[in-house]
Amino acid sequence: MTSQSRITADAQAENPALLFVETVTTKRMIQIELDLMTDPQLDAVFILIEGFMQTQPLREGATFMEKMRRIKIDAPPDFSTKWERYLGEEADTKNVATAIAKETQS
Repeated sequence: MTSQSRITADAQAENPALLFVETVTTKRMIQIELDLMTDPQLDAVFILIEGFMQTQPLREGATFMEKMRRIKIDAPPDFSTKWERYLGEEADTKNVATAIAKETQS
């Protein structure tokens, strides 16, 4: 986490002649920018953050649910109930479960 000096808007509003500088962490700077955004802008930023997080390696000792959150399925809305139809008649539940387990291990 880096720190930077920044003139605060609050300090300038209270006393425009005073240039007040505080040390601000990167996390706080991001929070300040987020507070200024509209809802559509926040939605766009969230999509960017979500995509960025997908590119980061899982931490060592990640839980099963953390691994499962990484799985993205691009499928029709009824895929979860009719997956056999989409995978074909020969679809085997054990093979699908094995494939999912392998994916979560990597």
